Amino acid sequence: MKQIDKVFILIASALTLAWSAALFAVALGWNAGPPLSVTLITLYNRTWETVVVAGVLLLIAVHLAGLVLRRGEEKAVVTETDLGRIRISFRAIENLVCRTVRGIKGVRDLDVKVLPRSGGVDIQIALIVEPGAVFTALADEVQQKVVQAVGETGGIVAGSVAVKIKAVASMARTRLE
Repeated sequence: MKQIDKVFILIASALTLAWSAALFAVALGWNAGPPLSVTLITLYNRTWETVVVAGVLLLIAVHLAGLVLRRGEEKAVVTETDLGRIRISFRAIENLVCRTVRGIKGVRDLDVKVLPRSGGVDIQIALIVEPGAVFTALADEVQQKVVQAVGETGGIVAGSVAVKIKAVASMARTRLE
């Protein structure tokens, strides 16, 4: 979830919480008078409907706040050793794959997705390649280097490395080697 999504959800949950509190107050007999909206005044005489609406809004507010404030455990490959547990996050594997593939001649840019698999991971790579790159040769090199890097650096078995040529870059970029 992106940071801006969290901000919007937090604002929505705060507004929903305020509305549910106001509705509960009206249901319990609080008369706010002219400054409060006409909706609340109309609901003043409908106690059960007001309680139901307030309850639903309260549940929505709590759920939305929980989504923002809860810290989910990041996906990772977990290995048990004699000395303890080793967790390698999918983000670390993605970064390793990006660094490895960006070093291959003919690759302009890439997107990486790591998926769980029993005994290891599957890796999906979408490439934007340089003009003139030979697709099959480049894809083979990417697969070999990714399997080697993930295996040697992370000690993780890459079950499959799927390479997709997403696009060919429009202009050649000078590359320092």
